[in-house]
Amino acid sequence: MTMTWGERTVMFVLVVLVLLAGLAIGFAATQHGEARLVHDLRAHGRETLASDAEMRPAAGRSETLRVRAEVELPSGPRVLELRAVSPSGWSLPPGRWSPAPAPYEGEFPVRFDPADPERVMAESDLDGYEGLDGRVLWTVAGVLTALAAIWVWPAVRVIRAWSRRGTPAGPSR
Repeated sequence: MTMTWGERTVMFVLVVLVLLAGLAIGFAATQHGEARLVHDLRAHGRETLASDAEMRPAAGRSETLRVRAEVELPSGPRVLELRAVSPSGWSLPPGRWSPAPAPYEGEFPVRFDPADPERVMAESDLDGYEGLDGRVLWTVAGVLTALAAIWVWPAVRVIRAWSRRGTPAGPSR
């Protein structure tokens, strides 16, 4: 059975809605992870100091800005990668480690999770965190999915009914 112009349009809208819902779900999941880390560190993270920070700006699309520093932990100093670093227009060579500029230069305060010391953030990043609220993103993803599920199937039935009666469903060929 060949699809009419109207049926193809409805199917295109369905595919677009499903893709947008998938993108929103993926983005919400990454934002939720960062927001959860910030919440956990604010709630029960321990303060300590870090020093000798190095920064590696992204060299390509698949990379992100990375910052590592020597963190003073109860078990002794360890070089750890800081999470959820906020970029600030630094002009460092991409793709290689360089001494980090402010606010990561010298000694600076960080907060780490005592249960998992690998989860560490600079205090300046914690204070300035402006991530999106995960609930909003999950709501958007849910609404897009609901629109795809609720709107498309009745529309397909109406267009098929039109095509059976001979009512034009769109431009003729």
